[in-house]
Amino acid sequence: EVSEIVFFLLGAMTIVEIVDTHGGFKLVTDNITTQNPRLLLWVVSAFTALSLHCCSTLQSMVKFG
Repeated sequence: EVSEIVFFLLGAMTIVEIVDTHGGFKLVTDNITTQNPRLLLWVVSAFTALSLHCCSTLQSMVKFG
């Protein structure tokens, strides 16, 4: 179980480093123009919900195995 967690974290950290190297986070942070923390919370929540919906839709469309 511990090895599964470590393996997952290594993969996640690799993806984050690649996105950071190519300026992906700068693209996001430059487009966030609000100074209102409440609005920022709503924007991040909506983006997260949309991302989860897209991932779940893709997973149902693509059959693995």
